[in-house]
Amino acid sequence: MTWSREVASEYKTDFVLDGKQFYPHITIYQAAYPDRNLPYVEKQLTELVKYVKPFRVKSTTFSTMVGFIFLNFTKSEELISLHKQIVEICNPLREGEGIPAELKNLTDPNVPEFIKHSIRTYGSALAMEAYMPHITISRLQNRQDADRALEVLGKTEVTFDVHGISLGNIGIDGSVNEIFKETPFR
Repeated sequence: MTWSREVASEYKTDFVLDGKQFYPHITIYQAAYPDRNLPYVEKQLTELVKYVKPFRVKSTTFSTMVGFIFLNFTKSEELISLHKQIVEICNPLREGEGIPAELKNLTDPNVPEFIKHSIRTYGSALAMEAYMPHITISRLQNRQDADRALEVLGKTEVTFDVHGISLGNIGIDGSVNEIFKETPFR
């Protein structure tokens, strides 16, 4: 949240992480579902986490993509496995639905083709082959400022243990603006 505030103090951003309206999180999988399938998504996730042990994540670098500023994390075996399992059980429950903001990226010439493939296949820009574990620090209103904004952040390594997952609502630019359910690992 500190990094998000620092970037916003120097550049115009679409949101600032605050833990109330915009929650910092490592994205595992984001997708849109028909309302009737939400109880099934929750049930599948609750069942899955019964078999997941807490694990440690470690940041690597800050990066930018189409105006977003990310704190990236190592693709550990545990994180990749959790991601793949969640996509495999939840993607069919989308029934082809997509996140409107993501679908709009399909016509943006600045969005890389591998991201467009992920949106078409999984309803999410960063799924499966395109998965990039990260925390979104913010999104700049002027995309051209993104690389310069990295200078505000410097270089920092973050390591912490993950003890569960949260099911949340997708807000502006993939941010999470509401937590529906938090489920601890076994």
